[in-house]
Amino acid sequence: MLHTHLAGLALAAATLAASGCGGASKTESTTAVSTTTPTTGKAANTQPLATLSSAELIAKTNVICARVNAERASTTIRTPQDYARVLPQLAAYEQAAVAELRKLVPPAAIATDWHQIVAGVQTIADDTTKFGEYAQVNDLKAVQTLVVRDASVQKALSAAAKRDGFTNCASTS
Repeated sequence: MLHTHLAGLALAAATLAASGCGGASKTESTTAVSTTTPTTGKAANTQPLATLSSAELIAKTNVICARVNAERASTTIRTPQDYARVLPQLAAYEQAAVAELRKLVPPAAIATDWHQIVAGVQTIADDTTKFGEYAQVNDLKAVQTLVVRDASVQKALSAAAKRDGFTNCASTS
């Protein structure tokens, strides 16, 4: 039973993170992004980031999605213990992909969808970490709650990705 539930969990987690894509517009502008240093909290620098065209955003995002899909496909989980060992590593990879996605600046026409999609991808990456933690303590009820939530998030992400033309990210391979 644990293996069946955790297999569904891993499939859900693996499927969900790749859908963080969206957009189809050709509007361009510039957005300033300020970063702060961890030790002082003061602005380290301000760098203008160019808003990407829809074609640029799609190309860059599809590369990120393809890498996450490949990482997920190369992940092998055979025993319940593998979940606790492998999922935190996968979650770290997904978090890195989310960080890359957050650096991309979408055209204004799809900014709302884009930010909603990235927030969903973040939720899924966070939940992949939780899946691993719950697997360690055999908390199937918590796992089931996350699986249900993430299935809903995945559905919305896939719809947005397909609607906005991100075919590579809309697939959940």
